[in-house]
Amino acid sequence: CISGCTYTRDGAPDSLYCFKSGNLEPSCQADPNNEGLSGNMSPYQTDFLFNTYPDDLQRIAKELISKLNGRQTRPATADVLISLSLTSVVEMVAIPPGWKEKCHMHTSSASMLLLMGEYSFITSAQKEPLKIKPGAQVFTPQWNPHAEANEGNSPVVILVKWSPVPDRKNLTTYVDESLCSNTELPDPQVPPLKQLNPQRTGLPEKWSAIALLHPFSTVQNCTDYSAEETANPFFKFAFQITVASMSWEMNNLYIYLQGCGDGANLWIRQTNTQTFYRTSDTGSWTVINLNWALPDSDWLLNKNAEYVGSAPLNWMSTDKVMDWWKVKDYNNSIWFWYERNEQTNRSKPFRLMYSLQPTTSTLGSKDKLALFQMFSFSYIVFGENYVTYQKLPDYLNSSMKNYGLTCQNPDNWPLFEWPTSLALSSLDIPIDAPSNPIPTKVTYQWKTNLTSKTNRFDRVQISRFTFNAYNKDNDIFYEEAILFGPNCEQYGKGFIINDMKTTWESTCIPLPLGQQPPNWAALGSGKIHAVIRKPDGTG
Repeated sequence: CISGCTYTRDGAPDSLYCFKSGNLEPSCQADPNNEGLSGNMSPYQTDFLFNTYPDDLQRIAKELISKLNGRQTRPATADVLISLSLTSVVEMVAIPPGWKEKCHMHTSSASMLLLMGEYSFITSAQKEPLKIKPGAQVFTPQWNPHAEANEGNSPVVILVKWSPVPDRKNLTTYVDESLCSNTELPDPQVPPLKQLNPQRTGLPEKWSAIALLHPFSTVQNCTDYSAEETANPFFKFAFQITVASMSWEMNNLYIYLQGCGDGANLWIRQTNTQTFYRTSDTGSWTVINLNWALPDSDWLLNKNAEYVGSAPLNWMSTDKVMDWWKVKDYNNSIWFWYERNEQTNRSKPFRLMYSLQPTTSTLGSKDKLALFQMFSFSYIVFGENYVTYQKLPDYLNSSMKNYGLTCQNPDNWPLFEWPTSLALSSLDIPIDAPSNPIPTKVTYQWKTNLTSKTNRFDRVQISRFTFNAYNKDNDIFYEEAILFGPNCEQYGKGFIINDMKTTWESTCIPLPLGQQPPNWAALGSGKIHAVIRKPDGTG
């Protein structure tokens, strides 16, 4: 279990560890003019320790420091048991100046209170060591890579609560130094979600657009589709990457669909009262039951849409800022991304995400957007000029050429494989209604040629979700998913770890799955359904 968080004086997160400071009562603050005790201890540190804590702790701390001074071999720590229960151990530890511990992890979580001295923590979350002052509370979760040191001239005294009760022989596991390096594992790099004035979202009286539509799934062999469902002309499009061209005029929405898998075509016309289809551009219109309704010109109208913020989409184009909206759908969210236009103060839809599938693959809901609700992801590009519905096939084909989109895989590109070691960042979009986007960092390592001396972290994937950025009402500060790969000692397994804000506790939930190897796409029968390449002549 790996996790962690940091509190600074103003409560804002800036690093990996839970670190509270500046919250002491005035009577607990040290007198900077107090000369304190003699020796290598600073006046501030000695006064804080011996005037703040109970007599027993003072006595024990003095005894531990005496042990440090009396040892022949340096540097070495001294510790003593304070209390023991079925679930935890509390001990006091004295650490001499110059003591260092290289990058490692612990099998138990450690809640620490710094009594004296200045202590340093080094993790991949910080460019500089985190300096801990007296009075700081520090939470170091299980399996969290870190290095630590006493870089000062005075002893450090810490009160530590280990939970669960540690196995002393296996308490510490040393790992590669890169796991504690901010250079090797930099902070997540995601576009900041800013609060701007959201722009108007209504569409003009006439418009044309093309769309790339991603299905919720392929056809499921374990699902019994009804005869009515499979006979519906829309059925085959619900399970493949589909491209579409659309036009809107006089309360009519015209849609031309082309399947990227089988090349099938379908024309759809949505009116105020009915839905029609035909299979050729010259055929007659026939009524079809899709349970759709004609969309409003403003797709967010009467939807109780919530503006979340504005940002580019994962650096796809930093000059194209999107307004991020979400609409509650039962306990889930439907997400809308609208591309801003600062000249017109009017935005237009660019991406949609539905998290709940329709009741069936061919029956939608009249209170959701026609066509788009049938797919999980939709990317939309609006044309500069209106295109009549008779020209929709030509409009789609020319647009696909202009944007470099090709259905299937005509050049037989191979499936990608992950490198055996990587770090990536993303702004994850949650599907539950209360949650907002979550900055995430993923680290992945898959070592080959394992031996009997392998470490469980030779094969591991760690996804770290930072809730405190845009989900401040959530009691989770950080959440991590840790997936271990199979090695010489164990099969793959995983954990979900949550660090809580109010209780400063860490919870660990086992997962019945582990890390996947770098060729996970091929193992999952992955297939390239379409290719987007840089269009010719674009530089």
